[in-house]
Amino acid sequence: MPICLPSFAGVAQPASGGGTPYVNEYSLSFDASDDFVSFGSVTALNSASAFSVSVWYKKASTSNEGMIVGSGTANPSFYIQHFNNNQIYIAFGNLYAAVTAAGDTNWHHAVYVADSGTHKLYWDGTDMSLGGTPPSTTGSTLGDTFYLGKWNTYAPHFGGEIDEVSIFDSALTASNVTSIYNSGVPNDISALNPVNWWRMGDNDGGTGTTVTDQGSGGNNGTLTNGPTFSTTVPS
Repeated sequence: MPICLPSFAGVAQPASGGGTPYVNEYSLSFDASDDFVSFGSVTALNSASAFSVSVWYKKASTSNEGMIVGSGTANPSFYIQHFNNNQIYIAFGNLYAAVTAAGDTNWHHAVYVADSGTHKLYWDGTDMSLGGTPPSTTGSTLGDTFYLGKWNTYAPHFGGEIDEVSIFDSALTASNVTSIYNSGVPNDISALNPVNWWRMGDNDGGTGTTVTDQGSGGNNGTLTNGPTFSTTVPS
């Protein structure tokens, strides 16, 4: 299990194995109207028996119902949505599950873990005891057109900030999730070998229209319709 290094927003922390220090200075801000980021096809989600998706998010309004992340152009598809009735919705293939979660405008961390017909949702480091049985494999199109801020052509769009999004081609353990959550402050996850890791401006200088994939997948994201870099980050 990787050593959990404490980190603080704006303060450099040693990166795993040396190299550039880990600093979290930026997130992406979405306007709840038409902003989104497209990453193309994330093949780690296609035909896998296990995968994990981790995301930090902060709603601008308690009433916002927008999709936080979503992918898939046909069934099966996948999304995470924090609805305005204080529930987080998960869709994976024909499975639809919901759990109650605080409907505030604070930063929160969600991790969805699917593993051969079982699944879990961790919210702020806590297992939320999802019901239902997901597909045993993801299907060949689940990773098609991975988005932040929306899902496929479905509305509404997300309003607020999203930060430190990562995808793994394995099922994260509870201790892995604890390390990533790090008591509410994003941590260096490079030792966990994410296939995709989008830092929302860090490593890109908080400028431009691209977020660079820091994982092994090479799926850079394209900012569309004007999401902006923000210095509001989990801390």
